[in-house]
Amino acid sequence: MYETVSVKDKVVLITGASAGIGEATAHRMAEGGAKVILIARRIAKLEDIKKNLEDMYGAKVHVARFDVKDLDKVSAPSHPTPSPSLPLFVAAPRVPLD
Repeated sequence: MYETVSVKDKVVLITGASAGIGEATAHRMAEGGAKVILIARRIAKLEDIKKNLEDMYGAKVHVARFDVKDLDKVSAPSHPTPSPSLPLFVAAPRVPLD
């Protein structure tokens, strides 16, 4: 059986957040009261999603343009994030498997 876990006041990092499963996950987490960090390549799309999440759920949202395919930058992002430790991480990248 699955157990429901509260995300209220948790910090959730979501990659691939500009569309599809990543965007849907952002909505679900924000609706549940999580503080969300949205990462994707399309910053304009992330800004639109951020505004929607703030307006719809009163969510705290941080966005960053980041390409997880750039392995040199994956381990050390150059932009600040709201929390040094993340209780929850969701990866939903649209990365080709070639």
